[in-house]
Amino acid sequence: MKNALFVSLAVALVLGCGSSSKSAAEAKPPTTESKAPVSEGPCTATLTSERKPDWVETGTLTITLSADKPTGAILRDASRKPVMTDPMPSDGERATEWMLKSACAVGAVFLYLPKEQQTIKDGPVVVSLLRPAKEDEAGDLAMLCHEPAGVPADFDPTQKLMVAVVQYDESLTSSRWRGWLRGMDVEMKKASGPDARRAIKGKGADELDAAAKKQGLGSCWLATALRPK
Repeated sequence: MKNALFVSLAVALVLGCGSSSKSAAEAKPPTTESKAPVSEGPCTATLTSERKPDWVETGTLTITLSADKPTGAILRDASRKPVMTDPMPSDGERATEWMLKSACAVGAVFLYLPKEQQTIKDGPVVVSLLRPAKEDEAGDLAMLCHEPAGVPADFDPTQKLMVAVVQYDESLTSSRWRGWLRGMDVEMKKASGPDARRAIKGKGADELDAAAKKQGLGSCWLATALRPK
């Protein structure tokens, strides 16, 4: 299960192009065929390939697969009480959006599927729904203002930015900076023309620079990467 959502988010922010997939923040509530609960406010949940030790479980999403296609799902809260049992969409983009909305309904920020379950094609898989133990706005800002570790040195600036956006989306803990990142994604997809998209990225860079200055961080890597060239 690959998170097509944050990949499209990275593409939208970096390349400034529209995408047929919608962000979780603007996705329509599930239809009657998949009645996942809907939480209030924008949903900024994401799938992740790693589970950090200080994350807290808020529930689970058990998905039944048949020939690698979902046929049903059970959403449970932290007490293991079923919140919803219903079919889920079978196509990738709609299934991802549906999963993220379900996670947000029980207060989750991250959806984690252990490696040993990633190869299952028939039967149940259990996705852990997690949130950070606490929000850390200052730590998130420091993260955004430094180039992520592990980015290949030979990547060009566009490639580095795409990798960084994905890593940030899988790591940011605070609603403020998760909302800021996803908010730019929504604006970029609605923008008409390259000038409008450059203006959106420039505005985001200004917001980062102002916050970094206030926090005494000096220069901010992501702000520089977002600046219109």
